[in-house]
Amino acid sequence: MTLKQLQTPQMVLRIIAAMAAILFALWILFSWSDQRLVSMKDKSYDIVSVNDENSPYLVHIDQIVGGEHLIVEGWCLKKGTEYKSVECRVVFQDITTQEMFIAPTVMTVRSEGTEMANDGLNYDNSGFYLSLPSEFINSDTAMYNVFLLLNVNQEPVLIDLEQVITVTKGGVIG
Repeated sequence: MTLKQLQTPQMVLRIIAAMAAILFALWILFSWSDQRLVSMKDKSYDIVSVNDENSPYLVHIDQIVGGEHLIVEGWCLKKGTEYKSVECRVVFQDITTQEMFIAPTVMTVRSEGTEMANDGLNYDNSGFYLSLPSEFINSDTAMYNVFLLLNVNQEPVLIDLEQVITVTKGGVIG
């Protein structure tokens, strides 16, 4: 091909389209790399039950649903604590092997926690959302206990949601 042939409008459009496709593929590769289960090495966290009425932790789960993506969404807070920093992750514990896997979430703004706590503090940053492609779960079929790892002001705690999900190659079953 000559330089003149490369400068035609059709060829320029093809080159731009190819570059856009490569950039899109790289974006998908890097964005999905953050959405994977990682083995949880440190298991020395205090564990609190979601049903413990004396606990300072308030939790509301909107949904745990499966299919092509495992979606976990809700809000979680530590009542009576002013938030300087907060992070919430979803933890899955394989019932058979007891191995725990941690999945990153996106923190979201949710005002329900502030309304429920009703203690004058602002917990609007207590929302979380996880969308994990099912192929990142490394098993043909497994059952998992579901926890939240809530880290408020560098004080992490595991909250047992007392929920079990079954994961198959086809997705997640309740």
